[in-house]
Amino acid sequence: MQPGISIVDRVRYTSWGVRSIYGVLLLISGLSIDTLVQAVMIRWQRKTWFISPSNIDPLYELGTSLGFWGMLFFCLNCVLATRWLWVERLFGGLDVVYRMHAFVGKSTFIMLVLHLMVLIAQALADTDTLVAYLIPGLDLSYTLGMLGLFGLVALVVVTLWGSMPYQLWLTSHAWLGVPYLLGGAHALVAHADWYVALLTGIGGVAWLYSIALYRRYAPHARGQIAERTTQHGITELRIALDTPLAAVAGQFVFFAVTKSQTAIPAELHPFSLSAIESPRDVRLSIKMLGDYTRQLDQLAPGDAVTLYGPYGMFGRRMPATQRQLWIAGGIGITPFLSLLQQASHDTEITMVWAVRTRADARYIDELTQRATQRTGISVHLHEGPLSLADIEAYAGPLCTQTQQVLMCAPIPLMRQMRAALLARGYAAHQIDSEEFGLR
Repeated sequence: MQPGISIVDRVRYTSWGVRSIYGVLLLISGLSIDTLVQAVMIRWQRKTWFISPSNIDPLYELGTSLGFWGMLFFCLNCVLATRWLWVERLFGGLDVVYRMHAFVGKSTFIMLVLHLMVLIAQALADTDTLVAYLIPGLDLSYTLGMLGLFGLVALVVVTLWGSMPYQLWLTSHAWLGVPYLLGGAHALVAHADWYVALLTGIGGVAWLYSIALYRRYAPHARGQIAERTTQHGITELRIALDTPLAAVAGQFVFFAVTKSQTAIPAELHPFSLSAIESPRDVRLSIKMLGDYTRQLDQLAPGDAVTLYGPYGMFGRRMPATQRQLWIAGGIGITPFLSLLQQASHDTEITMVWAVRTRADARYIDELTQRATQRTGISVHLHEGPLSLADIEAYAGPLCTQTQQVLMCAPIPLMRQMRAALLARGYAAHQIDSEEFGLR
């Protein structure tokens, strides 16, 4: 929990999707503890740990329940990976969905590993059952379960390898649906309950959509590169779209090159819309940070691209106020460029943009020009590390009761600023930030 955020505020200003996951996990934890206590009490009364496997043993019930709950969360994780718009709305933004995707994935892994460990512990008194659990081929249900769990462990280990190339990491992540289907088959062979079939089917459909159907059926707009410029390590793309893109300021899209004069891979990458001139005329501003983004410098007018989305609820997760403080860091300025383009004339905006050197401030002239076109907007460029004291030097006394704060910057800076703002007296719901990480 972030410092300064009370439990009441955390619940009050959290989306329904996040609340539901936390609530279910809390229920699972309570039931698991209760069942474990019952199992220990039975063994205490009998003065032995070794009890023959039986479905009336609470430890056996705990093991099978952990398997079901693990598959339930696995199914949920498959749904969270689809980028379905109703899922984004339920959770209050795709960045929140991805954070919950990581959290649910870790919970799934823990529950399924505990599922096997608890059943092994419960079967220690029965050699035949223990051997069937551990030796593939002796029992179809157990074999499917072991293959699924071992596959899950292997893929999780691979996805945790931080130095892995992004596309290889993404491919290994996509294969997580195979252990899910093996786990579902294991449960169906063991119990053949209708709800297990339903759970397996929902997760399977979601996984299939993510890996094979997303590019065909997800909301998207095709177009061509109208203009490409590169300056100060930023590639700027003006895109003329064949069909309208229903985007609003502050949103982002998943960008893919579908046909180019050079061999640029057709990968999907998220980039913020830095300008929306019209539903058919948008701009992306892309920092050249990796192999893929450096290749975008080779794009030429006429190259075909596709934009998937739009996504994101940055600046729209809370009711707008008349006074706003915008904090940007580096390339985190991009959503603010479109937000400033469509800002309400009733809103007083103070923007502070932190960059390493002035040479990195490619858009300072554009920001200054927009600020001079209307009253109530002040833009401040800060070179070097940014602190709350620096912001006060630019903006004057902070209005902790009435001012809204929007942040988009490297994650360490946003966490530092959030902690400082909360300590100063801002409420959690007054601060909106776009934290985006695909790993």
